[in-house]
Amino acid sequence: KVILDKIKEKYPTVPTVTYIKHSGALIERMAATGVDVVSLDWTVDMAEGRERIAAGRAKAGLEGPGGVQGNLDPGVLFGDFA
Repeated sequence: KVILDKIKEKYPTVPTVTYIKHSGALIERMAATGVDVVSLDWTVDMAEGRERIAAGRAKAGLEGPGGVQGNLDPGVLFGDFA
């Protein structure tokens, strides 16, 4: 949060993204930092992640639902599409 606040202070218009591997239990806390986008790993359901990000931001008094990215199962990269 301290680093994010310094970035936002110096570059207020630059979007910020946070990603923490295996962070399913921390989604609300990540969103509450004020980051613009929370990146979810593949173990988190995208719809649930969006709801939890919005809830974390609301609880912290932040406006808007926040952005979400990620959630691609790495196994898909090795799949056979033939």
